[in-house]
Amino acid sequence: MKLSFHLTFASLLFSISSFAVAISDTEVAAAGTRKSLQNDYGFLGFTYSSCKDAAGTLADFKLMKSLGARHVRMYATCGNNWLSTLLDAAGATDLGVVAMIWYGYDDTSIGNEPALENQIVNIIKTHKYGNNVVAIAVGNEELFDHTITADQLIQAMARVRTKLQGYNVPVSTSELSCCLPTNVVQASDVVMTNILPYFATDATQGKHAWKDVLPDVNKYRSIDPSKKFLITETYWAWKLNDWKPNSPDCSTSLQDMADYWALLQHHCSDFKSWNAGYFAYCFNEDCMTGYGITDGTKARIPWTPATSC
Repeated sequence: MKLSFHLTFASLLFSISSFAVAISDTEVAAAGTRKSLQNDYGFLGFTYSSCKDAAGTLADFKLMKSLGARHVRMYATCGNNWLSTLLDAAGATDLGVVAMIWYGYDDTSIGNEPALENQIVNIIKTHKYGNNVVAIAVGNEELFDHTITADQLIQAMARVRTKLQGYNVPVSTSELSCCLPTNVVQASDVVMTNILPYFATDATQGKHAWKDVLPDVNKYRSIDPSKKFLITETYWAWKLNDWKPNSPDCSTSLQDMADYWALLQHHCSDFKSWNAGYFAYCFNEDCMTGYGITDGTKARIPWTPATSC
């Protein structure tokens, strides 16, 4: 650790603690050890929302790793230290984590956004595996749910980016493809959109879903093709729940689920050409009944996702 020759003795005495934090920030930025998803395409990993203890989380991360995951997308919240638990498991399995600041879904989070942001930011800064965070999503579907306006969301992303200055963490928000405006895309370091062909009004079978995936990809990539593109949420249900499809012709079965993921695998070369990737929703049934790709111990369907081609 080198000191600038221009530091005065008085400035050294001014604040040892402040100096230590500043040096720490510099070292993180200069170390170049942060994991990245910048060059990863195709299947990236799973969305994860299980509120388990350290042992249970680690077991899930090992299973995700064995199923081809390179990253895990944090979804929902399981308390203030949940990201710490995820990072412990990520460090043990060498997986990246897309962290999420979860607010807007209950009254306690409204007006408390900066404090919730600080909780996540501080864990990223202080956790020994903080460098496993490959991106951060400021909220999920906030605009679809009318929690905040686009301008407020852009301001929130700017706040988080400032708080993480020097840490090289891309900042964005995950939003439904129906509701992501151009100015939010332009304000994001990476594009994160949730594309849900299962709910398309013309949905039929999982194997025919590309017609409802491609237009959304083209729509948002055209705004800035140079930006990394992530489908942060996509799926095909294997059984019905309270969220019924919008098409009377939509088929819901294990076969359709398997066909949908095989379809995305078939388009590996497209994802490669776009430098784009997708997160599978969801690792298990904790996200939503009928969407779990695994039963918690093994995949429900043949699972050989393409991570290179």
